[in-house]
Amino acid sequence: MQRQGFLTQETSNQFKKALGLLVNSNVWIAMNASALVLMSGKVLHIAPKINVLLLVFFSTLADYNLQAIADAKTSFQDKGFRIIGRKHILFLVGVLAILWLCRGFDRYQLLYLAHLAFISVLYAIPTKILDLPPLREIPFLKIFLITYVWVGATAIFPFWSYIDDPKLWALVAERALFIFAITLPFDIRDEKRDLEKMLYTIANQLGATQTRWIAIGCLVASFLVVGVYLKELLLPFTLTYLIAGWLIFKSDRKLDNLYFTGLLDGTMLLQTLLVYCFLVM
Repeated sequence: MQRQGFLTQETSNQFKKALGLLVNSNVWIAMNASALVLMSGKVLHIAPKINVLLLVFFSTLADYNLQAIADAKTSFQDKGFRIIGRKHILFLVGVLAILWLCRGFDRYQLLYLAHLAFISVLYAIPTKILDLPPLREIPFLKIFLITYVWVGATAIFPFWSYIDDPKLWALVAERALFIFAITLPFDIRDEKRDLEKMLYTIANQLGATQTRWIAIGCLVASFLVVGVYLKELLLPFTLTYLIAGWLIFKSDRKLDNLYFTGLLDGTMLLQTLLVYCFLVM
């Protein structure tokens, strides 16, 4: 039997299959969103409530499965219930959980969350009343919307009561730059498909190499923000940036989708683990 390091080929395949299931169900991205909330709380010395963590998790789960449903151009019969039906179930589970978890929040906090949800829905679904395409099909807008919603959901919404804390806004700046950096490679992945749809993005207008350098520049800017405002956590953040930078540098549209949705998205969870380990030591 072939071996890859300490793992047999069979074990390696099973691990990849399990990771693929976790990623394709969008549970992985939801876990990363909740992890960022945990990490933000650790940085701010504020323990986020469990209902906040769950609300961010299920909101992300519903949002990404809605996008997957919107991307499906064919019906249940064409794709099969196992593929498309699973997305509908996960979306429904997410929505029901959101409705249950929304109790007990400040109304202004809920209004803020509602505007993020509104953007997320319009991002995936065309607006028939105004005859507008999904927001993600508006040239150059996609990556900025993703960054805005992720920063709002993982930094501002969970810590609404601490909105005047300068440290929170330093974290917001770091989060925006970091999310923007790790999202740019997805434009590289989708470069050919976006061009076919005449959707202009940074990647298909400037090229993959320039896009990578912009992403690296964002990581450098994040490093500077941390160095000035969160310098006590410079080491774990720097390690995250080095690993994310390497993944960005190696990103290519020929790579397996798990490279992007598994590894690049996983740097959010990695950042959380590194910050926690550093603070425990």
